[in-house]
Amino acid sequence: MRSILAFVGSPRRGGNSDILVQHAAEAAKEAGATVEVCYLNEMDYRGCQGCLGCKRGDACVLEDDLTPIYDKIHGADAVIFASPIYFNDVSGQMKCFLDRWYAFWDAEYQKRLEPGKRGLIILPYEAGRETMYDGLLERHIGLLRGMGLTDVTGFTVAGVRHKGDILSKPEALAKAAESGRKLAED
Repeated sequence: MRSILAFVGSPRRGGNSDILVQHAAEAAKEAGATVEVCYLNEMDYRGCQGCLGCKRGDACVLEDDLTPIYDKIHGADAVIFASPIYFNDVSGQMKCFLDRWYAFWDAEYQKRLEPGKRGLIILPYEAGRETMYDGLLERHIGLLRGMGLTDVTGFTVAGVRHKGDILSKPEALAKAAESGRKLAED
C-alpha cells in the first residue's frame, strides 16, 4: 500500500487548494493508498535559518512542528504540495516549508531522500489567463526534482479567487482526482 503525504499551503482551510487536495486524496484512498493531509498554516514552524546545522548532522536542527514531518516525508511514497499563488509565487507558508527542504541535502549536496518518491504540485490562482503561471509551475517541479522527488507532475488552475470557486471547475477537480489516483499506483 502506498503512503501519500499532502501539504496545503493555503491559510484558508476549505479553500480552493484544500478542496483540490481533498479530491486527490480521496481518489488515492480509493486506489488503496493511505493519505495524510497537513495544513501548514496551522503548524508552528520557521523558515530555514541558514545555520547549516543540517549539513553538520543528518537533519534540520530546528525543533518545531516540522521536526516529526521530516520522518513522515522519508516514509512516504509520494508527496503532494498545494498552494494558492500569491504575489506571483506560492504562499508564504509553502515557501517557508519548501525552504526547510534544504535539510534533504547533505554537506556535499547529495540527496538524502530515498529514490522513487513521486511528487505532485497544485497551484490555483485568481487571474483568468490559463497559462499565466506555467513558468512558475515548471520552476517548482524542477525544485522538487532537485530535492530528490521523481516523476513530479503538477498543474495550475486559473480563475479561482473566492473560497469554493474551484467547485465550478469540474475539469480541475477531475484532474486532481486523476493525479491522486496516479500517485497511488505502483
